[in-house]
Amino acid sequence: MKENIHNRPETVLEKIFGSAIHHKFGEPFLDAFRTMYNDGNDDVTAAAYTCSLFLSAIKSGFPTAKLHLFVHYIQEYYSRLNFDCSKYDTIIGLIGEERIKRTILADSNLKFAEVECTVKDVAEALDFYTNR
Repeated sequence: MKENIHNRPETVLEKIFGSAIHHKFGEPFLDAFRTMYNDGNDDVTAAAYTCSLFLSAIKSGFPTAKLHLFVHYIQEYYSRLNFDCSKYDTIIGLIGEERIKRTILADSNLKFAEVECTVKDVAEALDFYTNR
């Protein structure tokens, strides 16, 4: 993990949203990554929020400029989790299809709502994270 004296991922998101983030935002990815890495550090949190923001952009109209602002910050101050497409099935299995169908995402007005996603959507979010 890079030494980080900057804002935690949650704080950066709250600044982007202008308010507190929904307590379940990023949760499916966060739980899966915590299980895979036996850790709940800020790198894990940053990865989970990156994937959730990507899904928010493609499924709910979350502003891509805000997505890229967050990703730029994460790239600057946090280490990347080390996984590739060979781990996607494991991550998706840890999330579970029922949770994928009931994912909390942010929309174009920065409001949170439950949105139905697919396994393909989650794989695209993982691609976005690993290719950033």
